Amino acid sequence: MSIRKKLIFSLLLISLLGASLGAIAVWSNRQLINELTFSEKHLRSAIDLSIKIGSEVKQTEGYLFLYLMFDDINELIKFYQSNYLIDEQLQTISSNLDLVEAKQLIEGLQADNERFLAKAKRLIDLYNQKSKSKKGSSLAKLSEPIFAVHDVTYQMSSRSIKLAQLLTDFINKQIENTAAINVSQDSMGAEEHLLLYLMIDDVVSRELFFSGIDTVARQIDLLKRHSKDPEGRRLVEAMQHNKNELKKKGQTLLKQYAGKFPETTDISGEYRESIKEFNDLAAQLRSSGIALDNMRTKKAIEPRQKILRKARAFNYSVFVIISVVFLLAILLALWLTMGLSRSLKTLQLAAREVGAGNLDIVVDIKSKDDLGPLAATFNQMISDLKRTRETLNERNRVLHEEISKRKRIEKE
Repeated sequence: MSIRKKLIFSLLLISLLGASLGAIAVWSNRQLINELTFSEKHLRSAIDLSIKIGSEVKQTEGYLFLYLMFDDINELIKFYQSNYLIDEQLQTISSNLDLVEAKQLIEGLQADNERFLAKAKRLIDLYNQKSKSKKGSSLAKLSEPIFAVHDVTYQMSSRSIKLAQLLTDFINKQIENTAAINVSQDSMGAEEHLLLYLMIDDVVSRELFFSGIDTVARQIDLLKRHSKDPEGRRLVEAMQHNKNELKKKGQTLLKQYAGKFPETTDISGEYRESIKEFNDLAAQLRSSGIALDNMRTKKAIEPRQKILRKARAFNYSVFVIISVVFLLAILLALWLTMGLSRSLKTLQLAAREVGAGNLDIVVDIKSKDDLGPLAATFNQMISDLKRTRETLNERNRVLHEEISKRKRIEKE
């Protein structure tokens, strides 16, 4: 193998080795980033789904109660659709989490959801067996299965909150997140208890409504103390306003309804608009809590996002540096090989000229590597040969003159 090929092969091998090591480093760093992002993404998704399940459970129970109150088949369809959605969400969380504690809570939620559906179906069957012309009294007779359904939904809501809090502890412990979630859940519980009271005239449900409103008020006070940014304060103020309006509307409904049970056999007509306004206020309060929780969750992950951005920037910098080094190595290899090839070719041509008898040639190579001294030695050799030839020519001239002189003498 020629010197040129050996040099090119060596430089390319070194360059490729350096590039490979750099690529492996970038790949390893990227794998870590992807693993962190993937893990955190699933945890965040599981937290969101857990919170959503808590809301969906209450909403599903609400669809069932609205069906019992208004005999609206659309509410029954919404009930089954919402229950199916809860089951899908639980399966999604279960497939993406490996935490033992979380698995236990998810299994409990799945079992509760099955019990919820079974008790709800039993309640619907009992309701359908009653005379719809005596709807008010029929709901009073169904108080036991209604409470059985409500107990399951309350347990599911508690489990979902506990699951969300457990997963939140794995990422960031935020008091505002927990308070915002509690506002959403407790306001939904207060709404459900008022509906229960209107359905079956249960004093406990009436008291639980006010207890739920008081709990929401305490959570809002907690948020007031901890919310510092303008957006958070705006959401807390909206919560405060919606809570006050919800309490006023609930009290108005209770005053209108007081003393009319069980004479009021059809509350769907007289109180439909008031109940709708009450439900809208409760939905607005829940939305404020969810919005604040989402905002706090976003702020909680911002530091991690900065770290991820820095890591990605580091990967990009390493990639650029390796690419530049690789390009410079190739250019250096080409420059060295071209210089070496040019010098060797100059020496080769000079050697041919010398072989042909041309001793006036001078090799002009001024490099500081081994080729420079080699060229100087080659030029010195040519100079020595030239002096030797001149000496021989002079001696030959003198000898020819001596021979001519002797021939002339001999002739004379």
